[in-house]
Amino acid sequence: MEKIVVILVLIALSVQVLPVALGIDPKNGFISLGHGLILIVSQLLFLYVGFLLGNRFLHLLENYKEIVIFMGLFLIGVRMIMDAFKIRKGERTYLLDNTTTLIMASVAQGINTLLAGLILSYISLTISQLIFVLLISTFIVTVLGVLLKAKQYSYTLSALLYSFSGMIMLVSSVYLGFFN
Repeated sequence: MEKIVVILVLIALSVQVLPVALGIDPKNGFISLGHGLILIVSQLLFLYVGFLLGNRFLHLLENYKEIVIFMGLFLIGVRMIMDAFKIRKGERTYLLDNTTTLIMASVAQGINTLLAGLILSYISLTISQLIFVLLISTFIVTVLGVLLKAKQYSYTLSALLYSFSGMIMLVSSVYLGFFN
């Protein structure tokens, strides 16, 4: 059951790239492909760095493992739900006119993934398993975001997926923190 919950957490984290991917114009061909790859690689990189940092430093909090897992995932979930309201209005979507803007947006979206990587270092899955699941789910969400146009219905869909992902994070925080 733990593996299923962690997979759901990773899928929820991959939804973070959707508002950024909405700003990628699919008509630009290889430029859009490069922008999509930047989004995917940044998510994977942040998960990897977070996992390494968690393995390096979270042994100091081993006595508080349950509380760290609960609070970390819970706060990520709350932040995602709060951001969903901004996304629906179109405030958290980005019109990407250059690579620098894309990199800054992908770093901003990757912070939650970094924190989740820290927390997931407590879980019994390997980093390669975590990266594989995040790679597949982020690729699917990025392609979906690139194919959708930046219109109001896309913002609404993105906000709905974002809030649903936040709810997954909230439920996962309770399960992984206290019942695992």
